[in-house]
Amino acid sequence: MLHSILVPILGPVFVLSVCIFVHEIGHLLACLISGVRVEKFSLGFGKRLFGRTYKGCEYQIAVIPFGGYVKMAGGDLPHEAKGEKDELHSKPFYIKAFVVLSGVLMNLLLGSFLFWAVFIAGVPYNPSVVGEVEKGGPADIAEIKSKDRILKIGKNDVSQWKDVIKTIMMNPGKGLNFVLLRGSETIEKRVLVENVEGIGYIGVSCLVEPRIGEFVSGFPAEKAGLAKGDLVLSVDTEKVDTWEEMTYAVRAKRGEFTLLIERGGENLTFHLKPVIAKEGTITFGRIGILPDMPIKRYSPIIALPRAISETKEVLVLNIVGIWKLITGKLSLKTTTGPIGIIQMSAAVAKTGFINLLQLTAVISICLAVINLLPIPIADGGVVFLFLLEAIRRKPFSEKFYQRVSQVGFAMLITLFLFVTLNDLTKIF
Repeated sequence: MLHSILVPILGPVFVLSVCIFVHEIGHLLACLISGVRVEKFSLGFGKRLFGRTYKGCEYQIAVIPFGGYVKMAGGDLPHEAKGEKDELHSKPFYIKAFVVLSGVLMNLLLGSFLFWAVFIAGVPYNPSVVGEVEKGGPADIAEIKSKDRILKIGKNDVSQWKDVIKTIMMNPGKGLNFVLLRGSETIEKRVLVENVEGIGYIGVSCLVEPRIGEFVSGFPAEKAGLAKGDLVLSVDTEKVDTWEEMTYAVRAKRGEFTLLIERGGENLTFHLKPVIAKEGTITFGRIGILPDMPIKRYSPIIALPRAISETKEVLVLNIVGIWKLITGKLSLKTTTGPIGIIQMSAAVAKTGFINLLQLTAVISICLAVINLLPIPIADGGVVFLFLLEAIRRKPFSEKFYQRVSQVGFAMLITLFLFVTLNDLTKIF
């Protein structure tokens, strides 16, 4: 019981605090390398819990664990500086840019490191085989069938389901040629990808057989005596062939029902009463099981280039996504704010620590991209101002910085309110 309460709380704390703390560590290390004096480094915000002063810098741990901050000599703005050589604003442009952008670099390195660890530990490997096909959806209209193996989309070879999803999502409104293996026959189908809020969609899901992999502690499935590796054959009298079909059937239950499973060549029947859960206005039954996903593990040497490639892929997807938001090709409804991240982290934490590491890697890279934007307050905006000052060979006035800070703060608050409202809309 305590585990089920703590995990959804500690998951978001871990994700947000690690991503922001590593970002600030980047600034601290860059200051130490560049000879910029640091007056205070804080792990967390708010009231100080404890700390110590070392070589003129106060290191502390504060009460609010989300991230931290670095207080550099000379203040944040040029007019606050005293002209001392160890102040940030006394340094040449390239050093100031290095110090400011070091947080972004650390977030990218963190993403790569976590992906590397995840690949070594093992990642789900879902072949590009079609499971459910939505009736009347683009794939159904193109006559794609369940259990078709997708070999190629356009000019791209695909072997994993994530490759299929990425290609579809990035091509909304376009016609794509699918090369499929159906039985022993290779066929080709053309699919018109639907545009849903700027994201491609064709109405297919990955084929996952209804075999039990893990249990949520304390839920009915674990208590009933089900075991890892059990293959679910039917829910009451409803035959199920995929994990999705089984999930739909279980979610519809409110009272006691039976599961027919296959274990070691023998069929067994179990009686379960679901836990009634609620998400927004939707209620559904839960028994606390996760699918048995095929896992692929890599050696540390092989995992490294894969981790770098994964980081690059997430980075490019974020940059393309932001550009599409700016140009209006992607709906603002697709954005996620703090509430969404907390909700997502809590949900992922329940599925295991490796999945939480993977989510942390993605969010760390997203944080790097957002901080690169050339807008006030963001690291990219600060470097842009430093560049303009280097070109004009003198700093901007105090009044100019006040105006920029006001604009940046207004933009930040507006964005925060919008994404928070968007998160609440998705929930309710």
